[in-house]
Amino acid sequence: MPTRSRKDQIDLKQSSQSFVDIENFTEEKECDFKGEHYSVRNNGAVFRHQRIGKRLRPNDCKWTFGKENSSNPYLMLSNIPFAPNMRLALLAV
Repeated sequence: MPTRSRKDQIDLKQSSQSFVDIENFTEEKECDFKGEHYSVRNNGAVFRHQRIGKRLRPNDCKWTFGKENSSNPYLMLSNIPFAPNMRLALLAV
């Protein structure tokens, strides 16, 4: 079996992530983490709320699964790594 290049692996990973429906969830909770207010869904999506009295930041008020980071295996929201077990812990609050 031929091995795939790193670029092919990334392309396959991105294409499989694009089919996840961010609106497909059964539970949603709110919590505070590292001085920020978040909503978390049981499908892994995270929503960072806008800070009261502050300007809207690029990642505020958007549902996201995060962005890939080359330095670690976790998806990131701004500079916060959201590991799968961390998302589950936020849901348990």
